[in-house]
Amino acid sequence: LLPGTPRALAQRLANRVLEAVHSSPFGETPALSITLSQGVASYPEDARIAELRLARADERLYTAKRRGRGQVVFEEEP
Repeated sequence: LLPGTPRALAQRLANRVLEAVHSSPFGETPALSITLSQGVASYPEDARIAELRLARADERLYTAKRRGRGQVVFEEEP
């Protein structure tokens, strides 16, 4: 959660976190890796009510997972 953060900055931060996770080794075993999927929703563009924003972010998280994981989804599927 990034209260008071403009949408464009939240998108950049989400991408930076994604890159940091993907570029970091997991433990001392190179065969192990982790992935990160993220769904992003913001106020007021996606919803003014917190519960609806959370639901949109959750929907986008599952979209990222369906698309193959390891990505950030900011928009609804077409």
